[in-house]
Amino acid sequence: MTIVQQATTRPTTRQRNFQRYLKTFGLITIVGVSANLAMPIGKAQARGDFSLSCVNLNVMSTDFSNTALLTADCTNQHGRSVPASINLNDLIADDQDGNMQWASHGHFQRSCLHSGIENPFNEPRPHNLAAFCLRENQSEVLTDIDLDQHIANINGKLMFVP
Repeated sequence: MTIVQQATTRPTTRQRNFQRYLKTFGLITIVGVSANLAMPIGKAQARGDFSLSCVNLNVMSTDFSNTALLTADCTNQHGRSVPASINLNDLIADDQDGNMQWASHGHFQRSCLHSGIENPFNEPRPHNLAAFCLRENQSEVLTDIDLDQHIANINGKLMFVP
């Protein structure tokens, strides 16, 4: 059989079935991958990782107040370092057992003292907020929360990401 004859011969039933199989398999694979990418994953949430592009972190707060301002110098889209801030008191709550957790209108400062950036292990990029929070029995407990979980640097602005 010559090359010209091969090009003009009709595919066999086996070849047609194999081509149909490949198309179906490819379509199923694409649909499956797309569905997995679009599906929410339990309670998984995006990480902010602001500490990757921000330095000079500081928390300015007054005990039992409405403000705990996280300030930092963050890199913007042009690569310049710009001052940025966000009120953590609006985003973090004390669960009344001395644990800080993410919450809208949290007001953790109403029951927490001496909040600040914690860096006990001299990390190159600290990102934990630590504070002494009051339990229901009025005892104090040292607690912390990872700010990188939900604080992001978006073009030089500190923002909450859910």
